[in-house]
Amino acid sequence: MNNFQNVKSSLHHKLWFFLILVFPIVILAQTATAVNDTLEYNNSGLDKEPVYPSGIKAFYQYISDNFNLPADKEFTGGKVFTSFVIEKDGTITDVKALRDVGFGTGAEAVRVLKASPVWIPGEANGAKVRVRYNLPLTLQPPPPKAIQQKEQELPSTADVQVPPVFKGGLMSFYKFIMKNFKAPDVPNLKGKVIVSFTVEIDGTLSNIKVLQDIGYGTAEEVIRVLKQSPKWIPATKDGKTVSCKFVLPITIQTPSN
Repeated sequence: MNNFQNVKSSLHHKLWFFLILVFPIVILAQTATAVNDTLEYNNSGLDKEPVYPSGIKAFYQYISDNFNLPADKEFTGGKVFTSFVIEKDGTITDVKALRDVGFGTGAEAVRVLKASPVWIPGEANGAKVRVRYNLPLTLQPPPPKAIQQKEQELPSTADVQVPPVFKGGLMSFYKFIMKNFKAPDVPNLKGKVIVSFTVEIDGTLSNIKVLQDIGYGTAEEVIRVLKQSPKWIPATKDGKTVSCKFVLPITIQTPSN
């Protein structure tokens, strides 16, 4: 469990918001075309998809480290839809904000993507080609300072004598999730969604956050299911019932066809 807490603690202070990026394979399958001079290729014509050299998690981190959220208190978050081309040399060009949520979020998304490190370009018919991506970014504003302080003061499972537990045990909780989770209609989707939440003193779950997801709406669906969770048995510290932070990995796998 500490490994997952380390994932959370290592995130930049800007990560009070989430940047949810759809994987490149998603975008290629839905909206991308590769352009080689005057020729255009659809997804089936690509031999190799463009990839960020350090992996998609590193690209997430690059975006989160460099994106400046609006300071306006009226900003409530939302989605910014962007489009850009990964050139034959791996640079990003023709960056556009197709739709934003105001407060300069479109311009900020363009700025960050233009400054992106070089990618490994896509290939078609054995040659490097240009690939256009449509990429949605979901932004969430930081919580009020009072909430931040309260979250920081909450003990984790490592700080209590008796950690919170789902009635019937953790395997029963996983069965509850499996029964209620509606998997996306995407063949052979496999990965982990890592979620954190607070088990309150009355056993209810609050402050549900997705620390890592695999796209296709999996983050939203996990949050929906956890909000319906039956009550847990709360944690105990120094002989008293206390609220406690809990981090949980959820493995998702869909049929191959």
